[in-house]
Formats: sequence, C-alpha cells, structure tokens
Amino acid sequence: MVNNGVVIRALRRDETQHVTEMVLSNLFQEEVNLRKASRLMMKPVGNILVACLLIIFYTMTGSIALSVVFAPLAALLSCWGCLWKMHQGHRQRNQLELQDIFEWYNKTGSRFWVAVDGREIVGTVALNRVNDSRAKFTRMGVIPPYRRRGVARRLVRHVEAFCKSEGVLEIFMTTTEFHLNALSLYGKCGYVVSNISVTSPVPGVNVSIVELSKKVQ
Repeated sequence: MVNNGVVIRALRRDETQHVTEMVLSNLFQEEVNLRKASRLMMKPVGNILVACLLIIFYTMTGSIALSVVFAPLAALLSCWGCLWKMHQGHRQRNQLELQDIFEWYNKTGSRFWVAVDGREIVGTVALNRVNDSRAKFTRMGVIPPYRRRGVARRLVRHVEAFCKSEGVLEIFMTTTEFHLNALSLYGKCGYVVSNISVTSPVPGVNVSIVELSKKVQ
C-alpha cells in the first residue's frame, strides 16, 4: 500500500532487530512519562500520597513552603516509579514475542507490518490471530515526525483489509486509561469499548485496562 511516499509492507527478517528496538522504545515512551504520572497522581490514592508526604515534609522541615513544593514532586516521582513497574511487567509478559518478533508473527493468521518512507521505517503494526473469528491489534507505533499525518489510520485500515480477506469477524485491542491518544485514534476508526478490567500494579493503585473492538465488514 502506497500513499504520499509511505509504503506499508510485511516485516523482513533483516529488519527484526531494528523494529524490536523501535517497539521497546515506543513502549517506554507510551507507558512511562510524566504526563501519565500526573494523571495517576490525580487518582484518590495519589491525593492521599500527596497529603501524607505534606505531613512528612512539614514534620521534617517545619516549612510550609518547602512542603508544598517537595511533597507533590515526590508524589509525582512515586507515580512515575509505579508506571515503570507496569512497564517492566509488560515486557516480562511479552518476553517470548520480543525475543524474535519476526518468528512470533510469522504464523498462520498473524502478521507484522511496517510503514516505510524510502529506507526509513516510520511505523509498525501487528495482528495476532486469537482464533478463527477474532484477532488482536497490537504493536501500533509511529515515530514522532510522522504522527498526525494519517500514517496510523492507514495502518489501521491495512490491518482491517487483511482481516477481511482472512475471514476474521472481529478485531480487538487493549490499552490503559492513560493512553488517550490510542483511545482517540481507535474511537475515530470505529472501535468501541467492549470491556473494562482493573489491574493493580502496586497495592492500592488501580488502573483500568480498556478493550476496544470492531466487527469486520
């Protein structure tokens, strides 16, 4: 598939290492950043943490000004650490896949595609066949200079076209409540929330896992 110089094609064996590095980099950037840490801090447990830290800092320093500055900062870093723990858990659960992405997706019904501009890989997407009727969308990523240029939507349409040709009846994907860009993209592409579950990466911190799905037409 070609459009505006960007070609979508299957992953090649000699690109595996480079694409694996892209996937890992994208995972880290999407899962561990201060914006998501701020959203996590806005949860009730984050408010409680800030309040406790305010008391601790004031007890230690006797200064309201210092407490007001350092307590939220310490809470933010704690939330960042929580996201890091989630990220490490994600990597461990997908260790076999990440050891050899080419082989993992080189099986019946599953595929890994790259979006290429010239010789540069600018985006990735994969499909993991779950059973005869369902397949899971995964590994969607576009490098920053190519975002908001329609590459992600084209990758979505490419996967949907493949699913239709393979007889897949439903496509689904999962993300967390913090991945607002992913939720927005898939929502605009016709995906709807089909399930919400809750995970606790650390005691007392609940994070919603959102599943979105779409019937193949």
